[in-house]
Amino acid sequence: MDLNGVARRQLFLCFEMLENLIERTPDTIWNEEKGGYVFWQQILHAISGSLFWLRTDTEEFSEPYEDLNVYPELEKKPENQLTKDQITQVLNEAEELAAYYFNRYSSEQLLMESVLVHKISGLDVVFMQIGHLQYHIGHCEAILRDAGMDVPEWLDVI
Repeated sequence: MDLNGVARRQLFLCFEMLENLIERTPDTIWNEEKGGYVFWQQILHAISGSLFWLRTDTEEFSEPYEDLNVYPELEKKPENQLTKDQITQVLNEAEELAAYYFNRYSSEQLLMESVLVHKISGLDVVFMQIGHLQYHIGHCEAILRDAGMDVPEWLDVI
């Protein structure tokens, strides 16, 4: 497997873990403020980062559900609630964007500078997203554990 394939596999494992987290989180926790943020807002934040960074050109970025004042950058408490279906829709958009990203760039091209920030490579962008997604997955899993719940299985290649 080439570099592109390895990076793709790792990122999509993160997306799958997020999907499992969304499905397994009970409604009683979904809309609660935990760890300083509404539970679903942390998931939206993590996914929104991928939507921003995995763009392949410098077109203007619009945050998901911007009109609902849900603040994906966690700068404020959300003024509205998002459902699991709405968050899953954003996750699906991120998966589509990631697939396009990996289809557009070869392993060699991933090592070239990012179109958004020239001092980092396209591969740096992918690794940044993997780390960011895993951080928020872990944070959300800790919230579920504190509530006495089982968490979804951690996914890896082995």
